[in-house]
Amino acid sequence: MKDDQLKLLPDWRYCNIQKGSKVPIGYQWNFHPLDLGSVYTDGNIGLILGPASQGVCAIDFDGLEAIDFWTKEFGIMIDELDTIMWTSGKDYRCQAAFTIPKEYWDVLKKKVVNKLEFRWTGGQSVMPPSTLDDGREYVWINSPQTTTLKQLPDVVLTYWLNMIYNDITKYDVVIDTKYETKTYDE
Repeated sequence: MKDDQLKLLPDWRYCNIQKGSKVPIGYQWNFHPLDLGSVYTDGNIGLILGPASQGVCAIDFDGLEAIDFWTKEFGIMIDELDTIMWTSGKDYRCQAAFTIPKEYWDVLKKKVVNKLEFRWTGGQSVMPPSTLDDGREYVWINSPQTTTLKQLPDVVLTYWLNMIYNDITKYDVVIDTKYETKTYDE
């Protein structure tokens, strides 16, 4: 069963996921993105993130800690996000989809800070109306029918890019170590 609202997002690409699971089906699923009509599972469906879906990222809020961090760091209240959002029904857990300008696609990668996950290429997000093994169903908070997909706010993109840059550069400084040779008798 596919959500008709996903039909409103023709540029998004998907992967098959077994009902009750979050794990994609198939070898190298992320290299074989499917349009909505090619998804064959009757259960769950995953949105492939990154260039495959024309630059869609997902910000995954995995609990109150993530929401608090987002609010303090970016000054944006989660209930004021005016982009496509969904939840698995667990308290303080949801995902928000955003577009990323094309010039950043090649440098972005998944990052996690304080249970706030910046999802990108190589990842996927389970979409409504998928169900979990405990019976909970993914539902829309802001559906594609009522909300347009927004660009990731500049302040958030800058933060994400800085996390990636700091990972790359933190190993650039190598401490010069002096070694003393010692002579030992047998």
